[in-house]
Amino acid sequence: NNMGRVCYTLGDMKNARKFFRESLELCFSPTMGPTVQVMGLLPLSGLRRISAMEGSVADSVEMRIRGLAKNLNPDHFRLLLENSDFLVTLDILWVRPEVLFPFTYR
Repeated sequence: NNMGRVCYTLGDMKNARKFFRESLELCFSPTMGPTVQVMGLLPLSGLRRISAMEGSVADSVEMRIRGLAKNLNPDHFRLLLENSDFLVTLDILWVRPEVLFPFTYR
């Protein structure tokens, strides 16, 4: 995800897309637990930012991520759980990832 952001900053959308997709795939790897899967919101926000997120991707993961977030900590993930527009949530996370992921280093 961080490499996707670097590529985005450098104007390299081809590699930004590649890294955001790889990050998303890693987050949803069968070996990853719910915490890492919810972190898939970060590369999703990047794909959204560069207009590379197919509707089917968002649709297929939205309910899954919402369910995981609700089970992990509904208070912490209030922004996601109370916002009915998933894409707006992704837009917010692009600008302010620390809202849901305070450990992101910037």
